[in-house]
Amino acid sequence: MRALCIAKTYRVAEENRDAFRAAMSDVGKSGQRTGAVHWSLFQDGADAHRFRRNLPGAFLGRNLRRHQGRLTGTDREIEQHVESFAGARPTVEHLFAAHPTARTVESR
Repeated sequence: MRALCIAKTYRVAEENRDAFRAAMSDVGKSGQRTGAVHWSLFQDGADAHRFRRNLPGAFLGRNLRRHQGRLTGTDREIEQHVESFAGARPTVEHLFAAHPTARTVESR
């Protein structure tokens, strides 16, 4: 399996930041129910409107299955709730391990 890190970047207005952070807790719980082991949320030090959610240790097959039906209606609502605090849908990056011996948290 090929290791993958999924990164979602959100732009959040100042007045929505606290609510956005709180809503991200629910996203984390939702991810754990559907197989995510770790995730993190960072705020850009140079651009306070920019937040990045990283999901390291994912695998391409598992990610595709998640998008193809593993999300429940509740999970979709949670994602939409988070996105409501951002000005637009997040940008999504799929970053593959660049080195053949790179390991994910799950493969240790």
